[in-house]
Amino acid sequence: MGVESFFKKVYAVFVIEFIRFLLWVLFSHPDKKREKKEVNNSIEDLMKIAQQNLVKSQRLNQDLTKGMVSGPTKSIKKLINAFEKNRYLLEEDEQEF
Repeated sequence: MGVESFFKKVYAVFVIEFIRFLLWVLFSHPDKKREKKEVNNSIEDLMKIAQQNLVKSQRLNQDLTKGMVSGPTKSIKKLINAFEKNRYLLEEDEQEF
């Protein structure tokens, strides 16, 4: 295993763990009055970043089908499957636009 490959795997795991942490921060503090709209926008932004990173690493294609490279961890594989299963939502959004 090359050094570059190692760093790509570490980066992918870091991104997934960072997204988990941000979601935990968003939902674990009920005493902070957050509007539903703000939470939805934050989640949408996180998912866009995750999608861009998966496309960039060739784990996901632009049309949200599985890419050439498989996910190295169970969490990344689940995220790729979630994008693939829900790609019809992207198609609906583009049609409305």
